[in-house]
Amino acid sequence: DGEHLVGFSYGFVGIKDKKVAFREPDNLLFYSQYVGVKQDFQLYGLGILIKQFQREKLMEIFGIYTVTNTFDPLTGINAYRNIHHFGMDVVEYRDAFYEDFIGLLNRADIPCDRFLVFWDLKKDIQRPEYDLERLIDSGYIALEAGIEEVKGRSGVLKLEVVKGLNLDLDHELLLVEIPVDFYHMLRETDVVENKVRSIPLEWRMKTRQVFKTLFERKYKIIDFRLVKKDKSKRDFYILQR
Repeated sequence: DGEHLVGFSYGFVGIKDKKVAFREPDNLLFYSQYVGVKQDFQLYGLGILIKQFQREKLMEIFGIYTVTNTFDPLTGINAYRNIHHFGMDVVEYRDAFYEDFIGLLNRADIPCDRFLVFWDLKKDIQRPEYDLERLIDSGYIALEAGIEEVKGRSGVLKLEVVKGLNLDLDHELLLVEIPVDFYHMLRETDVVENKVRSIPLEWRMKTRQVFKTLFERKYKIIDFRLVKKDKSKRDFYILQR
């Protein structure tokens, strides 16, 4: 904001083949470890601008064209930026990747699962063609959310819960729904009552199951979308086989 740091990105250079090491530019890749924006400056698109800046500097200064990073599959804001906006490819689902790591965005009782993604900086993003509303109306949803009223830390509120899991669907395109704001859910469910406290854990275990199953069946994540209807919002991964 002119006087204070409001956002940042941090990463480091790695190599694909240890024998080649740093002798050939094509052997280099960049691991993007952190991207953060202070809470008061969030929801202005600064995360996307920071990643765009990172992309430009990596290509112009370092001649690096491949970036890897991880993100929580349950965080829609990261999924939208990484998958929909930048066209990153999800290549692997990793269980409890950071083990017992805790902090503002993680809880000790919720495993830190992560997607491993590759970002080809030279990639020409091709938006897939599909009718999201038709997919929703047709019920091609491998994991679907419902809404429940619960007593959270700040009082009574409505949160998404796992409504249905259907791994028997056999369609070219499938949807996986996640909570619109998982960080908010983590904070609000950090209470003593087990039924409420276990809501994000159920999301973690069910999404772990559905993603790993669909990946084994050769489905690939092709997009991520936020659907707004009336006053409601829903987040969906779109997968294609």
